[in-house]
Amino acid sequence: MDGLVDVLSALGLAQAGVVFLRGDFSRVAFMTGRPDTSGRRAATHAGPWTLDGPLTILGGSAVVGLDGDDRPLVHCHTFFSGPDGAVRGGHMLAGRCPLGDGGLLGLACCPIEAGFKIALDRETNFPIFHPLTHLSGAAAR
Repeated sequence: MDGLVDVLSALGLAQAGVVFLRGDFSRVAFMTGRPDTSGRRAATHAGPWTLDGPLTILGGSAVVGLDGDDRPLVHCHTFFSGPDGAVRGGHMLAGRCPLGDGGLLGLACCPIEAGFKIALDRETNFPIFHPLTHLSGAAAR
């Protein structure tokens, strides 16, 4: 996911919605959802789990937005298959999912003067991306 931010930055872009078409991971660390028994949220995370590859990316998507300090933040979900042929997927953990030899092919839609920034969502009680408009400077590229 760091590489995704680097590719966008090299193109002069700071924010994007990305659809992954195919690719390979050499390892993945991911989480899935489960009911939240605490009552604070409707759902929470299960895991994390780590799988070693090679793993084939079958599809997925990511949003590249801003964290609370206006630094790039990637929220990514993919589904993939491993050497055992089982299909798994979930929320990918940034910095813990290196690509394999096949790299990654995706399509990015990059908004101009709009984007996303993380903030607490009162309905889900999770920090999630919220839309922004009228960005300036590097955030608008």
